[in-house]
Amino acid sequence: MSAPSPARRAILRKAGGAGLVLLAPGLHAQPAPDAAAARPPDRRAGVLLAGCQQGDSLWVGDHRGQLYRSRDGGAHWRRSAETGAGGITAIVMAGRRGLAVGHRGTVLASADGGDSWQARPIATPESLSLLDALVLPQNRLLAVGAFGACWASDDGGAHWAALKAVEDDRHLNACAATPAAIVVVGERGLVLRSADGGRSWAETGGAASASLFAVVATGEREFVAAGLGGTLLHSADAGQHWQLLAAQAPAAWYGATLVGQGAGRRVLLAGNGGAVASLGPDAAAGWRLQHQARVGPGAWRTVLSGGASRSLLAVGETGIQPLPRGPWLA
Repeated sequence: MSAPSPARRAILRKAGGAGLVLLAPGLHAQPAPDAAAARPPDRRAGVLLAGCQQGDSLWVGDHRGQLYRSRDGGAHWRRSAETGAGGITAIVMAGRRGLAVGHRGTVLASADGGDSWQARPIATPESLSLLDALVLPQNRLLAVGAFGACWASDDGGAHWAALKAVEDDRHLNACAATPAAIVVVGERGLVLRSADGGRSWAETGGAASASLFAVVATGEREFVAAGLGGTLLHSADAGQHWQLLAAQAPAAWYGATLVGQGAGRRVLLAGNGGAVASLGPDAAAGWRLQHQARVGPGAWRTVLSGGASRSLLAVGETGIQPLPRGPWLA
């Protein structure tokens, strides 16, 4: 494999700080650390690359492969797992099942709602960088990553099989699913769609040429994707067709999270230069920019909702920071 260009290294740094340059042989899972209370993770604990929420529980992962959990909306944190290898770039939860993936083929799986995690590494060359994942019905898992990497498991991660999702080696940066389809977005405007659990794929992009780093399901047949240059895309037909939304913020969007239901749904965007924004549904345009702000320095990877308190937490390079008051969810 040829060395990645400076532009592609920048894309990998977005997803993992050190990209591919810190890769080392082997994945050696570490036992879960003791449950000693920890302060909210910040730069001293490692650059945060991923975040996930389910109810009042929040999880974040850092570039050193440490996974933290809060059970009270972010007020207190405990370190719950450590890979001993690559940084954690994505965390997903679906009921009692959880999956965390990252660099060097890192895969951690949970079957008890995130109380404990087991290593489920993909046996492949050590340079594999996984950037996002899905927990699907019938014990199926999907992981996507750099240079077209796409892997699936039908037994909760015990065994993995490589899938051919794209003909070239464009990075697959993010994925999302509804009952109707799976959508993967990536480098240079790539959008892939599967209606059979990832067993076959069709390219459905073309609405934008900018690299896309985030996609979120916003309804049973609806998706919103985001990426470089403030690019925002919307699909109302399960990813078959896409429309470019008005890009009103000159940010590179790295994360998108759906909060709320019905007319109260909001997509929270996280990006570079401290940029965060909120999208609300719009009858004419699909979605519109509702509120935006710059929150501190550095790049944010995601925005999490602090449970019952409705506080919003930006997660990224400088740790965790509450968003200032504003009509984020109004």
